Amino acid sequence: MLFDVYSKNAELFDEKYKGLFVCPLCLRAFNQQGLGGLIAGNKVQPFLALAHLFPEALGGKLTTLSCRDCECGMGTKYEKQLVEHFAAMECVEGSGKRRARIETPVGPLAATFEWKDGKFEINAHYKNNNPVTMRQALGQTFKDGKGTITIEGANWKFARLGFLHGAYLAMFKMYGYEYLATQAAMALRKLLIDDPTATTAPYRFVYVESWNGTSSIRHESVGTVRVNGTLLCNAAVFKAPTKRHFATVIMLPGFGPEHERRFEEQLLEDKETQFDYTPIPWDKANEWLKDPDFFGSGHHFWKGASEDESPFPNPAERGDG
Repeated sequence: MLFDVYSKNAELFDEKYKGLFVCPLCLRAFNQQGLGGLIAGNKVQPFLALAHLFPEALGGKLTTLSCRDCECGMGTKYEKQLVEHFAAMECVEGSGKRRARIETPVGPLAATFEWKDGKFEINAHYKNNNPVTMRQALGQTFKDGKGTITIEGANWKFARLGFLHGAYLAMFKMYGYEYLATQAAMALRKLLIDDPTATTAPYRFVYVESWNGTSSIRHESVGTVRVNGTLLCNAAVFKAPTKRHFATVIMLPGFGPEHERRFEEQLLEDKETQFDYTPIPWDKANEWLKDPDFFGSGHHFWKGASEDESPFPNPAERGDG
C-alpha cells in the first residue's frame, strides 16, 4: 500500500514521521486514519487521494499519493490545463474544431478555428459578436490582414505548470522524500503552490518530434540524462497525444549542490542540447525507497538539519480530522 511505502520512507530520515504520510506538495502530515477521512452524508471523504502523474484523459496511468486538498485543487487544475493545451495543439495540427478569439484594431471577435480539406477556416458570426464591430472588422482587419488569433486552450504558461506538476510527482514516486529535500524540489514546489509566475525554479523542456529506431523515450517514465556527452541530470518524460510532438522531456537537476550548480550553469544556457536518456524501471523505486543510504546527500540533509532548516514542518496528524 502506498501509505506504508512512503511512511516507512519518511521514517528512514526522521523517526518523528513514523506512521505518518507527508503530502509531497503541501507537506502536511497525515496518520493512517487519513485514508478513511470524514463522513459527509452517506459518503466517506478521505484526507488522502491518488494523484495521476499525467492526466488520465490523456492516457496517464501511473499514480502516487497526495492529500485530497492538493489533488482536488492544483492537481485538477493543472490536469485540466494540460488537456486543454493538447486539444488546442491537435486543432492547430489539423484535427478538431476550437473556439478562437480574433483581436482586431476595432475590438475582439468571437470565432471558431477549424481545418477543412487541408486548409484552416476561421469563422466569426454576427450572432456571436457586436454587429458594428463585425462590420468595421470586415472593412479594416481582414482587408488589411491585421489581427491576432488566439485559440482557446492554447496557453503554454498554464501547460508548463501541468508538465512540471507531473514531473514533480514522478520524481517523488521514484525517489520519495529524498527528492523533496533537494533545493530544486523546493523551488518547484514554491512555483506550483505559491507563485506560478516564478522563474527561479531550475528546469528545462525538450520537445521530441520523432525518435529513430527503438525509442528509449517511455511515457510516464523517470530516468537520467547525459547532456552533450557529459552532464548528468534527472528527467521525467511524458508522450504527447498529438501528431507533431512525440514526447516532452522535463529535465531537472541531479542530486546534490554540485549537480544543481552545473545544471544551472551549463544546461540552462545551452540553446542546442544533444542528450541521451536512460529510463529507470519503476521497480527500482521499491528498492530505493527502503534504502536509507541510497542517496547520501539527502540522508545527510535530513539528519544534520535543524528544525528551521528542514523542508518539512513538525508532524501535525490530520487523519483523525
